[in-house]
Amino acid sequence: MDECWELVTRLPRDSATWAAVYADPETPIPDEVPAEPSLTEYSPEVEALAAVHDILAAILAHVSALTAKTPVRLEPYRRPGEARRKRAKAQRDAAARAEWERMVASLVPAEGGGQHG
Repeated sequence: MDECWELVTRLPRDSATWAAVYADPETPIPDEVPAEPSLTEYSPEVEALAAVHDILAAILAHVSALTAKTPVRLEPYRRPGEARRKRAKAQRDAAARAEWERMVASLVPAEGGGQHG
């Protein structure tokens, strides 16, 4: 059943299957973080609306910072390929950290390096 649900979750939101799922009051809908949209659902119109969402979120954060103790922070609109970009950034960060550690290790003499006196 999990494999079947996994396949259903990959269908476009405007599919007949999702329409039937949401029309059935007995079907539990998971309270998960929404997955990033598929490239087929990310039309130019959705891309424009995502840009507007992000601009409004930034404006709201700045305005709320003036009046509230805790500014309102909205998450940026999810975009296709987000998970892949995060994974690539993490790999680049890890490679840079390893290179930095290697460079620092080559500059710092090893303990007990033989200089006496």
